[in-house]
Amino acid sequence: MDQAMGNIQSASFIAMIVAVLFGAYMAKDLSRSQFDLLILLTIAFQLAELMLTLLLKKLKRAADLFENPLRRIKEGFLVIKRKPLLLFMFLNVTLVFIPVGAVFKNLDQPFLTHAGVPVAAIGLFYAGAAALGFFTFRSISWLTDHYFRIVLMFVIGALSVIGLVLAAFTGAAL
Repeated sequence: MDQAMGNIQSASFIAMIVAVLFGAYMAKDLSRSQFDLLILLTIAFQLAELMLTLLLKKLKRAADLFENPLRRIKEGFLVIKRKPLLLFMFLNVTLVFIPVGAVFKNLDQPFLTHAGVPVAAIGLFYAGAAALGFFTFRSISWLTDHYFRIVLMFVIGALSVIGLVLAAFTGAAL
């Protein structure tokens, strides 16, 4: 299952590698009006994505509507009581991955451009990150065979926090 999910997830990185390399090459010489057009096209495609997402149908037997929600909460507490490591995994995802993803997603370009990194180099940086993601997802089965999943998650979380701390302390002094 890990191998199948890794292959599925890695497919998106191929398009990302091509898109950021092409985008970085094209964006380096854009005029203001061309850049505005690029932003408008990005918004238009994101709206199209939203419309397609809204067309998704919910499975008819996904959940029982008349089920007591308190029963689910009680089951959750029992699971956490039996396996307290799940609580730490949940905290790792909510307190590390989500904030780090939000910060890097929204602030990476201003951070890199204020540090004097050229637009084409930012594209190369993104392509390198996408290539790393591609090869990581392709080898996820090997990684989970050789290392515990929990250890991998905590190591990745720690690397994310270290990246944020370095970005905060170095500022525009790259």
